[in-house]
Amino acid sequence: MDSNQHKDLRNEKHIFVFGVCGRSSTTAFQRICNSSNEICIWGEPWGIDGKFLELINHLHWRNDIFEKEKENHLEYRIFKQCFENNKHDRFYPNAIKPLDKEIEIIKNIFVSILTPEDTNIRRFGYKDITLANENLLNFLLQIFPRAYFVFLFRNPLRQWPSIKQMGCFPYSNDLGNFLNHYKYLSELQIEYHTQNTNSIFVESDSIRNSKILGQVFEKLDINHYDEELLQNNVSTVGSVPLDENDRQVIEESFAMQNYHKMNTFSQMAVSAQKFQL
Repeated sequence: MDSNQHKDLRNEKHIFVFGVCGRSSTTAFQRICNSSNEICIWGEPWGIDGKFLELINHLHWRNDIFEKEKENHLEYRIFKQCFENNKHDRFYPNAIKPLDKEIEIIKNIFVSILTPEDTNIRRFGYKDITLANENLLNFLLQIFPRAYFVFLFRNPLRQWPSIKQMGCFPYSNDLGNFLNHYKYLSELQIEYHTQNTNSIFVESDSIRNSKILGQVFEKLDINHYDEELLQNNVSTVGSVPLDENDRQVIEESFAMQNYHKMNTFSQMAVSAQKFQL
């Protein structure tokens, strides 16, 4: 794939789905999106996105030093002259070339990782149940300037029993840890949403409602999907009763306050116009 193809792909309306912790229906939403055959939502990247961000930021940092300090320009010229003359009798301990082209190459490698194989689908993205910081969202938007972010969330009163029962998350055995994760992730998403126009909050139960989901998909420019998936639960766990002490802790938590804020945003979203990009 050449650079022009990468440039074209980067300008598609890609979709990235971020849930507020596990059991927030990101996988269900992923499968419904993919059933449209208009987009490919990959699974959780397990930190690959953050490593690309870290590398690109480091290269930008090194490149900025090159641009700002005359010594770097001088050492680079000396370095090249020594090779041209095949005479290395000069001092060039920090010589390095400008890295603009290499930064673009690495961005295009990231695009290649997300590009679907053996298909004509041009829109893509991934889903995740964690988010390190807002820098990752800005990084994705830098590479994909027309990207949409879908923030999926669930009432913690219903989410916690499911997380506790499933037992596979780092916060499955500690309600306080879960609420801290919920608070952190929801605050990141709320902060981003209030300052940008390319994100939407979706309550997890809403993806089972064909009317609401249709409105969400209209905003995401997805034209159709397999409606049978709305009633298809491929990853369910048995329900467990919510302990009354846990209920009280959750109801009095900052996580619950943020749930109500996100719920308000989600209700506003279905009546608002399309994203402004």
